[in-house]
Amino acid sequence: MSQIAPGAPVVPPPVTRPVQPPPAAGPAAEKPAAAQPEPEKPEFVVESRKRLSDSIIWRLQREAYTRRAQTAWAPDAVPFYITSNAYIAAAYAGVVVGFLRDCVSALAPPLGPFDREAPAYVLELAAGSGQFAYLFLKKLLPALREVPALAGLRFRYVMSDLVPGNVEAWRARERLRPFVEEGVLDFAGFDIEQDREIRLLVSGETLSAKTLRNPLAVIGNYTFDTTAQDAFWMRDGKLHEGLATLVSDRKEEAPLDPTVVSRATLRFEQRPVATDYYEDKALNGVLAHYAETLGNTSLLFPIGALKGIRSLMALSRDRLLVLSADKGYTHEDELVARGDPQLAVHGGDCFSMMVNYHAIGLYFRERGGQALHPATRDKRLKVSAFLQGGSETAWPETASAFRQATSGFSPCDYFTLASEVRKQLPAATLEVILALLRLGEWDSHLLYNYSSAIAEQAKNAPDHLRQELVRAVEKCWEHYYPMSQDVPFEIGRIYGALERPVDALRFYDESLRLFKEHPATLFNAGLCHYRLQRPQEALSLMERALRLKPDYAPAREWRLRIQGELAQAGG
Repeated sequence: MSQIAPGAPVVPPPVTRPVQPPPAAGPAAEKPAAAQPEPEKPEFVVESRKRLSDSIIWRLQREAYTRRAQTAWAPDAVPFYITSNAYIAAAYAGVVVGFLRDCVSALAPPLGPFDREAPAYVLELAAGSGQFAYLFLKKLLPALREVPALAGLRFRYVMSDLVPGNVEAWRARERLRPFVEEGVLDFAGFDIEQDREIRLLVSGETLSAKTLRNPLAVIGNYTFDTTAQDAFWMRDGKLHEGLATLVSDRKEEAPLDPTVVSRATLRFEQRPVATDYYEDKALNGVLAHYAETLGNTSLLFPIGALKGIRSLMALSRDRLLVLSADKGYTHEDELVARGDPQLAVHGGDCFSMMVNYHAIGLYFRERGGQALHPATRDKRLKVSAFLQGGSETAWPETASAFRQATSGFSPCDYFTLASEVRKQLPAATLEVILALLRLGEWDSHLLYNYSSAIAEQAKNAPDHLRQELVRAVEKCWEHYYPMSQDVPFEIGRIYGALERPVDALRFYDESLRLFKEHPATLFNAGLCHYRLQRPQEALSLMERALRLKPDYAPAREWRLRIQGELAQAGG
C-alpha cells in the first residue's frame, strides 16, 4: 500500500464533543426554612414524635447509599468535588505531615515514644468515590520523602466505608492499584456509628486498641453531615429536645423507599429536658454549655459523629487527629437565632444536614483535647482539626500546617474560584489558565472546564507556552481519577491542536478504554492516524464512527476523502 504524500490536504482541528455536566460540586450551606405548606395541601404522617437520631430517615439514608454505591457520585447526585480536588488534598497532606512530625519529635513527642517498627495509619471515613484518597496519596507520599525526620517511616492509608459496593469498587480501581502494591493503601468496611474495630482487607490485620501502636489520623470529608443528629432548642435559658414528625405530600406505602426524603418535611415538637440528657458526661457538658450561653435558637447536635469519635478515641487510646471538611458551623455566634433544621436532598434519595463543628470541638475539650477552627464564617465549607492527647502547645507543626491550609487561600476559596472562573472569565489567556492550573495543584477538573479555550490558543502559542502547556497537561493527567468527566478526550484535543498526533492518540485511546465509544473520539483518532500517514487506520476509525452514528457528517466527508486518496495512490 502506498502512503499519502506529505502534501496532502491540511487536517482540520479535532472536533469537540458536548461537554459533560461537571460533577456535583457542593451543596449550598443552608437555605432559609421552607415556607409552611398551604392549609388545604394534604399532609400524610410517615412517623410521629421521634428523637431525631431515632428517626427512620437515617435508615433510609443508609439504604440509599448502599443501593447507589459508586453511582451516588454521578453528576446529578451527591456533591463531592468541593472536598475531593487536588487543592484540598495538598492542604490535608500538609496537615498530616505536620501531625506526623509532632508525633516523632525527638525533643518531646506529645503522645509518648513513636514506634517506628509499626505503621502510622491514616483512616479515611466514608471514602465514597475514592477520588480524595487518590489525590491525597499523590500529594502526601512525595511530601513524606522530603522530611528528614520522617525518613523510613512506615505509612498506611486506610479507605473505609459502610457500603460494601464502594469498597469492592476501590479494589478494582486501576489508579489505586499501585498504592496497594506499594503497601501504603488498604481498605476496610467500617461504620463509624457502630463499629469498634477495623478489619483491613488487604493485610488481613485488625486495628484495635490492642494492636494500634502509634497515634491515629482520621479524615472525614462530607461524612458527619450524613450521620445521625439530635435537635435541641434553647428557650429562655432552658434546654428543649426536638421530637421529629416526618410528613409527606402523599401517602407512603410500606416498606418505605429512600425517595421519601425528597417528598418529606420534618416538623418538630419541643419538650423541656435536663442537660443530663445522655449517658456520656462529656456530651452533657456540651449541652450544659449551650444552655448557659445561647439565647433562643435551635441547635443541631451531631450525636452520630460524636459517638463515632468517642469510639475512635478508644481505639487510638486517646492519641488522635481528626481532620474534617463539611458545610457547618465552627463559631458559637453562628448558632444564634437559627430556624428549624432542614434536610438538603441530593439525587432524590440522599440528604445531608449542617454539621455543628463547634459542638465537636467542645466535646474534644471536655475530653482534654483541643480544636482548631478556621476564621472564616463561610458555611459552605469548613475545615476543622481536632486533637486528642498532649497539651495545647504540644502540636506546633500540626497547628502551623492547619493555619497555612485554612487562613490564607483556603479550600473553600479554591472551590469558589474553580466553580466561577470559567463563567466569569471565559476568554482567559493561556498564561492565566496555566497560572490557575498551578494554583490548583494540577486539578484535572479545571483543565476539563478550560479545555476548549486551551485548544483554541495552543496552536499559535509561542514555544515557551507550548512547553509549559505540555507539562501542565501531563501533571493534570497524573492527578486524574476517572469519574464522569472524559478528561483524556480533552487532552487529546489539546495535543491535536499542538500538532502532536502521537500524544493525542495516546489519550484518545485512553478515552476509548475508560469511556464508551463516541463518534467524535473515533473521528479525532482517525485524524491523528491521517496526520501520521496511516490512511487505512484512519479509514477504519471513520467507519467505526459511522457505525455508531450513520449521519455523522465529519466522518462521512473524511471517509470519502480518504477513500479517494487511497484510490488515487493505488492503495
